[in-house]
Amino acid sequence: MVWLDYALESPVGRLTLLDPAARQLAVGPAIPGDVAGLAAAVTTYALFESDDHSADEARVLQNLARARGVVGAPPPVRVEGLAELGSESALVLKKGKEPFDALKDILHAAAQGSGDHVSDWVMETSDLDYLDFPPELLAQGELKVVVGVTHHRAPGAAWGQYVVFALAIGGPPLRQAATEPQRWTKLAMYRNWRQGVAVRP
Repeated sequence: MVWLDYALESPVGRLTLLDPAARQLAVGPAIPGDVAGLAAAVTTYALFESDDHSADEARVLQNLARARGVVGAPPPVRVEGLAELGSESALVLKKGKEPFDALKDILHAAAQGSGDHVSDWVMETSDLDYLDFPPELLAQGELKVVVGVTHHRAPGAAWGQYVVFALAIGGPPLRQAATEPQRWTKLAMYRNWRQGVAVRP
């Protein structure tokens, strides 16, 4: 097939057509108005095939460990057992809850349960391998972290995307805490992540 041979000569063509995550392919005609011939527009789609993102959570932790290693920081220590992480992730996926609202409820539960200060982030991305970690998660010293992954389609968006929750438990405060205990402040939005912070009184 001549068009396929030509497409695979291009880096973009190989990236699109040979993506191991691609599950569907769409082909549409493209008929140039001033050129004799027929062309095709080809797109591939990667699908969210499961609501179980445990493998994706492990992938995020591996990528975080790799990013911390680049700057000479030790690997993160995963903290598990936060039930609200799973329930709030399900609300984002199935009920359309806004991820930052879910983050606030997860933060409340984590601060209550740990008895320590908790810094937290929600990140949204279409590719977990290109997740841009906030610099606080790459700081030197021990990092105890809770990680949760789900997916959703943001209002007005054409495609779904990953939602990654990350909470750092204990250690030195990563950001200035809210002025009132158990209050959350939408401190910042940088590229594809947002952060809030709370302190256990």
